[in-house]
Amino acid sequence: MNEEQFRGVIDFFNDKHLAQDPKKVWNKNTLQNLPRCSKEKSIWKLRDKHLEDAIIIVGASPCLTEDVKELAKLERNPHRKNFVVIVVNSALKPCLKAGVKPDYVIAIDGNPETIVEDLKCDNKNLTLIASNNVAPEIFKVWKGKNIWWSPYYCLSKEVLKKISPILGKRMPSGGNTFSAAMGIGYTVFGSRIFIMVGSEHCYDEQYYAHKKSRWEKTDDLSHWKVLDIKGRERWTNIPLWQYKIWIEHMANDLPHCHFIDTSFGLLGTDTKRIQHISLKEAITKTTEAFNVVSHQHNDSVNVEKERYDKAYATGKYTPEAGIGLFKKLFKKVTFGNAKTFLDVGTGFGQVVAYLRNKGYESYGCDFSDGTRRFWEMGNITQFCTVCPAHKMPYLDDEFDVVSCTEMFEHIPEDKVLDTLKEIYRVGRGDFIFSYALMRAFHKMPHDGSEPHITLKTSDWWIRKVQEAGFNIIAVILSKEQQGGVIYATKGKRDAKGKMPTRTMFIQSKEGMHLGGNFANMACGTGLPKSGNNSLC
Repeated sequence: MNEEQFRGVIDFFNDKHLAQDPKKVWNKNTLQNLPRCSKEKSIWKLRDKHLEDAIIIVGASPCLTEDVKELAKLERNPHRKNFVVIVVNSALKPCLKAGVKPDYVIAIDGNPETIVEDLKCDNKNLTLIASNNVAPEIFKVWKGKNIWWSPYYCLSKEVLKKISPILGKRMPSGGNTFSAAMGIGYTVFGSRIFIMVGSEHCYDEQYYAHKKSRWEKTDDLSHWKVLDIKGRERWTNIPLWQYKIWIEHMANDLPHCHFIDTSFGLLGTDTKRIQHISLKEAITKTTEAFNVVSHQHNDSVNVEKERYDKAYATGKYTPEAGIGLFKKLFKKVTFGNAKTFLDVGTGFGQVVAYLRNKGYESYGCDFSDGTRRFWEMGNITQFCTVCPAHKMPYLDDEFDVVSCTEMFEHIPEDKVLDTLKEIYRVGRGDFIFSYALMRAFHKMPHDGSEPHITLKTSDWWIRKVQEAGFNIIAVILSKEQQGGVIYATKGKRDAKGKMPTRTMFIQSKEGMHLGGNFANMACGTGLPKSGNNSLC
């Protein structure tokens, strides 16, 4: 097909199939679905839920006939919990028939004629991801109670005003259910491994594995011959070609992710970022990788130490420093009679140098040997120690103030509580913590991996800090909700709820103690939500 013929195909498609504005249907469906939607069921509530998992997205192209057997075997895989299976609505019936138990079923189609029949099955124990504009008729056949709503817009301004405050920002998508699942897998779940099944984007005689469609070789939708990844001559059409391009662009734009296609169709013909192997081999290789990770997690701190040593060795790693927080803090508070400070996870040691320049006796520690050369440049080597945060070589109650900023999200989850208890042990007065609520802006320079390995909610961090024995005075969130700061003490409150002043050093310059008008958000601590000051 030459360029002129291709343009003719596109014009034909636009004239015949886009003549009716789909927004009308999507607006109508969204308004009907509005009573079912809620903030608590927005897909964004699952942010980073599957950060270290592999996402298997299952479409319904002809190769699914064989691949569904391999998917069924996955149910007996000891690492099944590390795989998240998302089945598009058209692939649900053949998957259930073969014994495949999807973690999620995704449905976004606004046309009831093409989707309701797909969901007529035993679905009462399944979890549905539905777009706000999905055909509301599906809820006559969907019996499952667990439904998550994915914002899929292209709506009128009036309808947007009603749905966006409930579901949040819209989800990137390439226009069909399969690519929508890809977008959710990366943007929401945070996965970096994608295994695509039943995604040929081309066909011989039949597009679906188990049913007929209205697409193949008909007059109302143009199609043309193409060569697939194996050089076989097959057919495709405008929508499939568009979906293929979207996923290939996604693969090119995310070099830190792994993309595996098991369908051997069109996907990947225009990019080298997609690996083509059988589903059996894909599951085997991914399982082997999880086995390696499981073995490494037995000594998670050493694994992370090695990772950071390699990152520092590149000369390109510049970790976020808590120095910005301290500079803002000094404008708002006084440290009273505090004399000794410890900065845990100090990195370059900027906080240590800053506090020493202010006249305080300040020390720092970090678990990476790569930080030593920066301490030497800052002339603070004698005040800093290489050690893990959960086993520090300091005395009990040695420091008046202990800070651990820009570091919580870097601690392996299995060491979070141990680290907090150790910080509690070496401090005697006040504690300043910060945590991130989103992935890092920059990846590790040596391998492109994610620096933030423990991403949790504010409430989760608060519970951990309290579990370690701390008395939380204030929790302050950034305006962009990207992270938070916790101010805590070691002393215990008296019967009236007051803290013993002898153990408290940080005081507001306005003369009021933190936890009063200084805290702008308490996040379940029972503290007032007054004040507008932000340290983040």
